[in-house]
Amino acid sequence: MKGRVYVMKRDETEDTPYVVMSTFFIHSYLVTLLFDSSASHSFVTSSVVNKLKLVPSYRSPPISLIALI
Repeated sequence: MKGRVYVMKRDETEDTPYVVMSTFFIHSYLVTLLFDSSASHSFVTSSVVNKLKLVPSYRSPPISLIALI
């Protein structure tokens, strides 16, 4: 399975009707979240995983991602 990763600047979220950006506390850590209602998958940065002491799980089969910048 192949996926695509799109980069979006903070000010670009204001002009996109299906994307909402907000900041929340998750277990006392301030995290900026980007909600995209048209996305097929969800991702989290490794820094959030480390802060929240999460144990990552791996997909089978893995997803190949292409970053379009």
